[in-house]
Amino acid sequence: MNHNLEIQKILLQIQNLKNAEDQMVLLKQAIQMADANNDEDWGFDLRMDLVRTEQFTAHLQESFPAFAWILNAYDSNPDMCSEEEMLQEYKWLAAVSYNNLRISREQIEAIFEDFKSRCSKAGFSLREYYNILSNWSLFLGDRSAARKYLDLRDKEETDTLGSWSNDMITTIYVEMFEGDFDKAITHISEFVANQSSHKMNPIPVYSGLIYYFGGKMNDERVTKYFNEADEEFSKLSVMPFQLYEVTLMMYYMSKRNKERAWVYFEKFVNLEMEAEAAVRFDFAASVLHLLKDDSTRIIETISNKQPYYRSDNTYRLMDIYNYYLDLATDLATRFDSRNGNTHFAEQLDEVISFFDK
Repeated sequence: MNHNLEIQKILLQIQNLKNAEDQMVLLKQAIQMADANNDEDWGFDLRMDLVRTEQFTAHLQESFPAFAWILNAYDSNPDMCSEEEMLQEYKWLAAVSYNNLRISREQIEAIFEDFKSRCSKAGFSLREYYNILSNWSLFLGDRSAARKYLDLRDKEETDTLGSWSNDMITTIYVEMFEGDFDKAITHISEFVANQSSHKMNPIPVYSGLIYYFGGKMNDERVTKYFNEADEEFSKLSVMPFQLYEVTLMMYYMSKRNKERAWVYFEKFVNLEMEAEAAVRFDFAASVLHLLKDDSTRIIETISNKQPYYRSDNTYRLMDIYNYYLDLATDLATRFDSRNGNTHFAEQLDEVISFFDK
């Protein structure tokens, strides 16, 4: 059997598939075929395809082991791709590594340091490295560290490894976490004005502002940004990688706009099952206000893979509430144990305390 021909046949099949999960099944078959024939070139290219394809899912089950193989192969043979191509993929994986509970804090920090070392050796600035550390600090709830790394980032040169949109999103989220919403809104306006040239829609920045203005503060300005984000979502197909932004908006909708919350819940609820642990926590916490209700509701979109699935599609909302409360509590405990602080428990306590007001 000519494995080159068989791999090419698989790649042709992949072109006809729209679902990233289905594409990954075939990519893994092609990788097994390449490895069985000791074909490192195919093994490298196919694993790169796997990493890029998994970006369109809600999880990272395959990317980290695939990229570890890529790094080993690249170190043995740097001619396999450009340093920038490799680092462009690496920066994305490093930036989302902490969402995965299977990765320890020591491993996360080792990934950051390895990325930093490779950037320096390749002659790139540390701008993206500091973006990653600033977002990691936000994840830990460390406001001062987030600002420190943002300021260090801004001292670094811009280069082709960096991204204007990535810089802007990081800046906006740090400013919102600091409570400086005037600055954040100014930067959001700049982001929206330049979205077409940077091929970005405004959902990543609008959703964060909706979370703060609507979920935490009940600021009347939320209506404008929610309506615009809601309209943007109406133009898009439901995709797993949108789930994080949905959870931010859901935190507001569950409290203040339950009618729209149910629309998003029914569209996205089944995606959380396969999502990364951090996104599952955010989803579980964000829907609690929607579900704490003694009534029943017919929900026809619940997958039979959900632990609380009912064949008659009639659900007691408190049953679903208790499921997501237990899930959020478990994940908060595990993240805080991994991270070495209590930030996740504090976030969950804030959600639950709303019921006592």
